[in-house]
Amino acid sequence: MALSQSEFDEELRGFAGNLGIFRTSISVLDSELNRRDIPSCFTSFGSVFGELDRLANFLDKYDSFFPILDTKFGLDTVPQVKLVKSALGSLRTSLDQLKKFVSESKFKPADNEMKSLSRLAAGLIKGASSLLSVPAKIDYSRLDPKDWKMIGIPGVHYKSRVFLSYKWRDSNPAKDENESLMSNFIKPLLELLGIVPVTFRGSSLPQDPIDDKAIQLISSCNGVVAFYTKGDSIGNVEHEIAQNQNLIAICNEEGSRAPSMRRDRLQIEFSRNDMTPVMFGLVRALKEHGLFRLKA
Repeated sequence: MALSQSEFDEELRGFAGNLGIFRTSISVLDSELNRRDIPSCFTSFGSVFGELDRLANFLDKYDSFFPILDTKFGLDTVPQVKLVKSALGSLRTSLDQLKKFVSESKFKPADNEMKSLSRLAAGLIKGASSLLSVPAKIDYSRLDPKDWKMIGIPGVHYKSRVFLSYKWRDSNPAKDENESLMSNFIKPLLELLGIVPVTFRGSSLPQDPIDDKAIQLISSCNGVVAFYTKGDSIGNVEHEIAQNQNLIAICNEEGSRAPSMRRDRLQIEFSRNDMTPVMFGLVRALKEHGLFRLKA
């Protein structure tokens, strides 16, 4: 999930390259408009929109990472990123207007809009170029794995990992009713949404205490979904929940008793005879936490 220093530097160089291509695309579009080469103009419109998308995607991916750099190294990237994002929005609006004028053969308004577009593009390039010096101003040794995990958008740049916390009833998974519940319903649902379900099954035994390795496994996930099942003790579930700050939902089986201290969290009631409500409830909860994106 997390990127390394070399990958960050490489993507920043790619961002610089896209800025250069964007500058060239604007210049080409201006030249084509001056020649009234309409077919070529429309080809260039596609190129410019494509470069705007690539620039925006980079900023979106690192949106939560730049504030960390500002805090740790006294930089001022966040205001600059906001200005660049605003400029991207203005450029899209101007480009749409220019495209409309050209399609209607209104060349005088188109020429004026092209001048405005060029000014906006120059401002964008100047603002975005200031981000290119970031690697020279930071000490990578002061960044820890938690910081690198702030890069990217779940479901877009990487698959979310969700830990499923539940009581094991048998050391043999084939005989464990709770394991069947996970394997037949919950895990396939998460996988369908592009989420990686994570459990202890296969890496430890039911009687094993939560050790450092287990804690690291849970804390590495984007969140936890807890299951309180009828007739089962909840000790391990409570311990596992405590290892990750993002408790997505608590699923209470009919007849189980969830601790009152958890009542402020999202509660989803379910029955093994009808899993539809809990599956719909989980989809809603996971979506609200931004852990997957539906593909168009």
